[in-house]
Amino acid sequence: MEAAVALARQHGTVVTVAYRGKDFSRGSARNIDAVRRLADAGRIRLLLGTKVRRVDVGEATLQGPEGSEQVPVDAVLALVGGEPSRALLAAAGVRLSGRHDAEKPDA
Repeated sequence: MEAAVALARQHGTVVTVAYRGKDFSRGSARNIDAVRRLADAGRIRLLLGTKVRRVDVGEATLQGPEGSEQVPVDAVLALVGGEPSRALLAAAGVRLSGRHDAEKPDA
């Protein structure tokens, strides 16, 4: 949420937040309030109950309660939480390396 807030405060930016839940279930009250205030002010387009189906160069495909939509993008931030779904990221072609790979338990 901090990233969306910071970007939305930059002149000339358009920020879309696609969140899969029907409401925010995590995050500090301060950050949630900031996102909602910026959404109310038209600085953030907040799409609850929405999943990212595909990301291509210059475009993301979102699936929400109202159907599918293509959104133009310059950049995509995938904020997947503290323990991302490694299988989902691997299926999307994302390679992970670093600290978490070194912590795999022995079989």
